[in-house]
Amino acid sequence: MQPKDQANFPEFSGSTFILFRIAEIETLDTYEDNLERYREKDFSYVPIPEADKYYNLNTESLEDLHENQYVEKNISVRKLFTLLSTYPFLLHDSLTGLKAYVDEDGDYYFEGGDPPEDAVKKDLEELEEQHPDILDEIRQSRYWFVNLADLNRREIREALYPVVAELESEIADAIREDVDEPEDLYHNAPDHVVGRREKDRLRDMGLHTAEYLNLGDMIGLLKGRQHLWGDFGFSDADEVEDRLGSLNQLRNSVMHSNRTLIRSQTDIEKTLERVNDAQRIIIKSRGGSVEALQTRLWEEG
Repeated sequence: MQPKDQANFPEFSGSTFILFRIAEIETLDTYEDNLERYREKDFSYVPIPEADKYYNLNTESLEDLHENQYVEKNISVRKLFTLLSTYPFLLHDSLTGLKAYVDEDGDYYFEGGDPPEDAVKKDLEELEEQHPDILDEIRQSRYWFVNLADLNRREIREALYPVVAELESEIADAIREDVDEPEDLYHNAPDHVVGRREKDRLRDMGLHTAEYLNLGDMIGLLKGRQHLWGDFGFSDADEVEDRLGSLNQLRNSVMHSNRTLIRSQTDIEKTLERVNDAQRIIIKSRGGSVEALQTRLWEEG
């Protein structure tokens, strides 16, 4: 028997669960016999959830598995980053809060799937009593695992990009509104920006020069417009350079997949702070309302 609609786990736009993979777990009685195999596979951690322990292959020590390392399926990107800045890995226990729909043929569907009309919703206790065979199958992939390395997955870059894009759009809008004539930006804009706009203008497709700027281009332009600093919460040109320069580093890491985004827990903290700062700038520009944010993947949850 197989679950129907196996791909019914939520899309990344609503869940980070796509980043999780089935965990290889051990017991206190078995883990020592298998350590060499895990070393050969370059594992760093071996979960032993029955004892709330894990074996750390980096330090060759048995360590406590903290209760915060057990997470629900639908944690937000922000919470994922926050927890992995503290703990080396996280686990999801598929039996926690498990509910499934079981039809007359004994096929089962997870919540979020598309069960037939005759399927009946069952909680864990009902499944244990009435459908132990289903639980036996689920237990084969009961625990799911995510760690720091998974934060370099393409899906994380896809979650980070809208934050950067929203910030770029906000600053570009302010520059466009501040400069009526697109050509007035030519003496401050990089040559490649001017060149692209001129080519488009000759094809009768030219937009305002501000539309051709990336975040790095905007830094110099905004530094020269003191009357706009307060709109974004900047007090001087150095703050414009420092804060937007840091966010431009995030942008470049996100845009270029050959650049490793996260190498350490310090990098997690730095990335999270950059996301926070980008959203502080956007919120300030839009009058201080958190509801003004378009990028919702980073909300608490």
